[in-house]
Amino acid sequence: MVLKTATSAIIRCQNVTYKKFDSLSKSEKTILDNINFEINRGEFVSIIGENGCGKSTLSKLLNGLILPTSGNVFVNNLNTKEPKNNLEIKKFVGLVFQNPESQIIEATIEEEIAFGLENLCCSPEFISQKIKQVLEYVDLKGFEKISTNTLSGGQKQRLCIASVIAMEPKVIIFDEPTSMLDTKSKKVIIDLILKLKKELNITIILITHNVDEAILADKVLIMDDKFHNKLFENPKEVLCSPKFINYEKFEYLTSSYILNSLKKLGYEVDTTKIDINDCAEEILNLLRNQKHATNK
Repeated sequence: MVLKTATSAIIRCQNVTYKKFDSLSKSEKTILDNINFEINRGEFVSIIGENGCGKSTLSKLLNGLILPTSGNVFVNNLNTKEPKNNLEIKKFVGLVFQNPESQIIEATIEEEIAFGLENLCCSPEFISQKIKQVLEYVDLKGFEKISTNTLSGGQKQRLCIASVIAMEPKVIIFDEPTSMLDTKSKKVIIDLILKLKKELNITIILITHNVDEAILADKVLIMDDKFHNKLFENPKEVLCSPKFINYEKFEYLTSSYILNSLKKLGYEVDTTKIDINDCAEEILNLLRNQKHATNK
């Protein structure tokens, strides 16, 4: 007799389809169709796709907020369709929304972080210690008594992250967490996400429109039929490829476009040099080599 062993994947989508009733057409609309992928513990996976492709729907499926119409979602080998698994899955997978206003419900910062912990029946001593710990981690130390209404957009998003990590999830899904922030605040949030992955070994799922964010991940799921809704192992390779850059549905990195254009003209360049300074250095090296060849 052969025993079935549990998979090492922390998240599994098996033939997941999600349909929603459309009140205008009076019929069901397919939002996601036959999605399959696995995410392993400690990985950083980005999900990219155009508006309306079902990215946010997928995020809700991955922590059991909604259930697939067909197929199965497994979280730590627990099927989200089983009601008995609901609480454990919610504790296991945290979710940070696009708009912090839709997530923050309490008047002060300490009350906001305490809310989830109180629902888990944690002791006042533990809650007090945890509040100080997570606020220091997201650089909001000393803000305990501050009103949540007085915070900037970036501070509110950091508060949402603090509230989630206080619950000690093993997975955090970020649903376009930087889309409503300025450039400086975006960098702070992305740096914090990378810090969570590196220091706490939290499995990260980042839903984003920004290629410069998606490319930082260990893997990228491109939600588009042309890319077969596939999880790619090398984000740089696929997001810097001509196939991606020349596809009108997606934005692309300017550095990738420049280097791919040079390569198309026959020049030997590394198209994965995505940082603008690295791109400039690649072009300078090309010019130096060309000058050296001419002087021979």
